[in-house]
Amino acid sequence: MPAGFTSAKFVGRESAFARIAPALEAAIAGVPTTVLIEGTGGIGASRFLTEAMSRLTALAEPFTVLRGRAVPAGTDEPYAPILRAIRPTLLSATDEELVELLGPGIEDGLRLVPELHTRLARTGMLPDRLTVTSPERRQARLLEGILGVLIRLGERQPVALVIEDLHHADAGTRAFATFLARVQRPRRVCLIASFQPDEVTRSHPLTGELARILGARRPPDRLPLEPLDRDELADLIEAIEGERPTGSALVLVAERSRGIPLVAEEVLAARRELSRSSLPVSLEDLVIARLGLRSTECRRVLRLLAPAARPLTMTELADVAAAYERTADDRPPPRSTYSASEVIGLGCRTRWTIVTSG
Repeated sequence: MPAGFTSAKFVGRESAFARIAPALEAAIAGVPTTVLIEGTGGIGASRFLTEAMSRLTALAEPFTVLRGRAVPAGTDEPYAPILRAIRPTLLSATDEELVELLGPGIEDGLRLVPELHTRLARTGMLPDRLTVTSPERRQARLLEGILGVLIRLGERQPVALVIEDLHHADAGTRAFATFLARVQRPRRVCLIASFQPDEVTRSHPLTGELARILGARRPPDRLPLEPLDRDELADLIEAIEGERPTGSALVLVAERSRGIPLVAEEVLAARRELSRSSLPVSLEDLVIARLGLRSTECRRVLRLLAPAARPLTMTELADVAAAYERTADDRPPPRSTYSASEVIGLGCRTRWTIVTSG
């Protein structure tokens, strides 16, 4: 089997899993807990969360995992990470389950997820006219409504609410994370939030919220993710390339990556694709050099994705490609003779890792 670009096998972090276990066990017992995962860009926080969620759903008493990721400010809607986390559960519930989950907050649930209107109207539980709430009370009602959904989900089985990249989150999402971390009402819910500490400056809006979360009656468990050590890097290389690395290869990857998994993967890919005698030093140069080897179609797809600063669905990407085609006649390459939809298909089939900070 040819070597891949990323490891299908999760490597290392066993001590980190052991450190979050007490918070999860407390949540199972009905004690609300919070875990703050701190990691710089590329350290593997998202991969760690993916592995943790996989393990949680495989337990004898599995967790309900609700996961949402924040994207840079100005590119998302209010409460979007929370809605991405809970919307699939609400949409997949039966009408009877939906009414039960929303409880007294049925109007607030409708404001958050308007597409539920037809189903809720069918149950006869909606009032003739929605209650008008003052702006001062609106956020408090929404927070209570979301908390109510989580509590009722927790009555079925423990819940892990995961909010990724809290430093990117909107004010409403940050307020809810703080609210959930400080409210001590018994519930089988564990809040797991990740953020990049190097992004949270003194003037960052998350700084004040973190202070309030850390000042809760039950302080959160803090889990800083450290760079991989030499043994873990060797395991990572073996998982990607199918064989144990030589001493020189391990030293090269360790020195260039400094234990950052994302950089280690880029160094390994560059070793295969570029001349070792001219292997760039910085991550930026590695990515640019590898990008130069990609097909025209792949580079066009990456060019379309880059300004979004967030994940795009295939439909959104196709719409962006079509809009670009209508306005790009006077712009420089990369171009090709393929149509927008053909470019999407060809570019997405190209083996390429889009570098992100997660």
